[in-house]
Amino acid sequence: MGCLYPGQRGTVWIMKLDRSLLLLLGLGLVARLLYAWLDLQTYASFDMESYQVVQGIVRHGGNVYAETSRYNYSPLWSWILGVLDFFQRATGLRAHLAICGFLTGVDAATCWLLARLAIAHGLSARHAVLAFWLNPISILLTGLHGQFDNLAVLGLLACLWVQSTGKARGWAWACASAAVLVKQIVLFAPLYTLLRAFPGRISRLAVWAACTLPFFLSLAPYWPGAAKGITYHVLLYSSQPELYGLTIFFPISRSRDPMLLLHELRTVLFIALIGGSMLLPKRADALRAALLAPLVFLAFTPGFAMQYLILPVALGALRAGKAYLAYTAIATVTLLGAYQLIPGVWNVMWYVLAAVWASVLVWLGTEVRSIWQAHLAGREDGDQRHALVDVDHAAGLERPAG
Repeated sequence: MGCLYPGQRGTVWIMKLDRSLLLLLGLGLVARLLYAWLDLQTYASFDMESYQVVQGIVRHGGNVYAETSRYNYSPLWSWILGVLDFFQRATGLRAHLAICGFLTGVDAATCWLLARLAIAHGLSARHAVLAFWLNPISILLTGLHGQFDNLAVLGLLACLWVQSTGKARGWAWACASAAVLVKQIVLFAPLYTLLRAFPGRISRLAVWAACTLPFFLSLAPYWPGAAKGITYHVLLYSSQPELYGLTIFFPISRSRDPMLLLHELRTVLFIALIGGSMLLPKRADALRAALLAPLVFLAFTPGFAMQYLILPVALGALRAGKAYLAYTAIATVTLLGAYQLIPGVWNVMWYVLAAVWASVLVWLGTEVRSIWQAHLAGREDGDQRHALVDVDHAAGLERPAG
């Protein structure tokens, strides 16, 4: 439960921490840190090994883009890894535990923002926090895999929160830019998350373009010594095409020209992401609109990586309906199978990924229907109010004088 109290600097939000809530929050924390401490050897270990390679380069002041092909993002994450490396050497913590511990802190910050967003939009803060904190997808990708997509999602949530508080639009741009700077997988998300601050389509496109500037500027100091590495391993980097989504019907490996087909499918993805944002009603629910970004991405991406599954979880937790629960169940089985924690799932991964895609399509359809139903209902209410005004005006004109 949450309570609102007026204060000198505006409304102060306080969440009642009863015993059951503290127990559940503790359970989520223990689950994340237990996976981090166990450091299970799975295919996800490749990413942790890559992080340690980057930490070594940062430690001796090298250029991560010139010295390894295993770093594909802006330099921000490498700086964070450098700080964590210093902390690891000072405390003796293993890399996996330190990195996953940091990402657990990111999840905790996500819960804080989810609670504030829930209250601002008249939703249950308790349900939103628990739906995210106890979500197996979040627990596995944070505690076991150690992927940092959740840090990019945190920036998008901050963008939504500053808009809900009525702060200057520049803060919304800064938060959205920070999300893109963290990881370019959310490149198109600001087109959806900035709807409230920039409802106009042209202005939103312009601000979205501006959101990419910090990302490109961050690469500038590294460019002279690593132009080729930045071009191929960052700017042109993409996940491997899998039998997921549209590639089920258009398999890349069976195409006469795989690169051409991949280019065409990526073009479809870009058109869907940009076109979807342009079709949003200006007064659409901000949270539902923002949720469309990861759902459209997952519906049309020709490439797939397990960490993509976290992208819609935080925003979905704010309402946590049936589609959210179905997606969570299927995606959890997918992750457990990928990490070899459920025997046999890897052998039928094609079918499991098809089920994930189907759940995404159902969820996307549910959200689109809700947005447009609310939009049409709002238009009908507006028409009725205008009609009543016209009737009152006509009655006033017909009323005899005196």
